[in-house]
Amino acid sequence: NDNDYYLNHNFNKKWNVAGWIFVDYHNRLDGTDQNIVVYGHAIQDGSMFGSLKKTLDKEWQENANNHELVFITEQESATYQVFSTYMIDPEMYYINTTFASEEDYWNFLKKLQERSNFDYKVSLDSKDTILTLSSCNATGSKRVVLHAKKMINNIENN
Repeated sequence: NDNDYYLNHNFNKKWNVAGWIFVDYHNRLDGTDQNIVVYGHAIQDGSMFGSLKKTLDKEWQENANNHELVFITEQESATYQVFSTYMIDPEMYYINTTFASEEDYWNFLKKLQERSNFDYKVSLDSKDTILTLSSCNATGSKRVVLHAKKMINNIENN
């Protein structure tokens, strides 16, 4: 019902201080989402989204092997290409999941790409669908964010 439950519950719905990796409750994962938002705590041992902060390091950004990720749901397995990474104060803009028009969505994509602290040289189109990963930084006062555009469906899951 909200984005708070899995902040302190695990996959089995048991209380857990580390919470779990979870998709924004607004997302439907039915193929119509333009922006799938995934949250997770930045755990000190590097688990969960603890390693997401590495996406802000020049060494990580310059290694093209880091620029693709696979996102697997019950419906599909898809490859995404990173196009933006940055740290920002807590806000709601980058986690929008619905848009009033194609123009609004296009402006959203451009803004996300402009925020990036590295040029991944990825072209975007208003027809692209994206994946957003979001976590707190070590102090919890900022958000570390990664955006990637969907490139291909690897398999349809049944």
